[in-house]
Amino acid sequence: MTRLRPVALMPLVTLLWLGCSPKGPIATPGKKRCDELPLAVHLKVGKLINLNVVGQAQPVQVRLLLLKERETFDALDFQTVWQEGEKELEGILVRTIEFTVFPGQDKVSTYQAPRSVAYAAFIGLFRKPHESEWRQVIDLRAGAKGCVEGGLHIPVNAEVRDNRLVRYEAE
Repeated sequence: MTRLRPVALMPLVTLLWLGCSPKGPIATPGKKRCDELPLAVHLKVGKLINLNVVGQAQPVQVRLLLLKERETFDALDFQTVWQEGEKELEGILVRTIEFTVFPGQDKVSTYQAPRSVAYAAFIGLFRKPHESEWRQVIDLRAGAKGCVEGGLHIPVNAEVRDNRLVRYEAE
């Protein structure tokens, strides 16, 4: 029978210690957790978006809603979010960022969000919004867990395609 040496047990002890840590996995040694979440927003924009009556592509106003939770948001229809969003989302809406996207021109920006933000929800104010794809919600919770000062930004990606907002995974 072979005997395990104390040095051979070190990786096992380390794994057990990390797995039982009350704060989850330890981030990079010497780095402190983020006070705010660094968001890298990438909105990919198609060339034929928000067509007018003669078939010409038009710009789209987009709102990025930073939310504490998503259940209330998911229950709202397009008209309510568009016209009464701040009132209906009171208590869970942390911040609204508005911008206009133009056909064929991607939007890339960075923002800082309070740690209380758990979701980023894009809404597209289209001339004729798609029945269900006028919004796209991104869960930020996993990215927030590993966030350290000076670390990578949390990706917040979506795509504007015709009169829809769809999930987009950057390569």
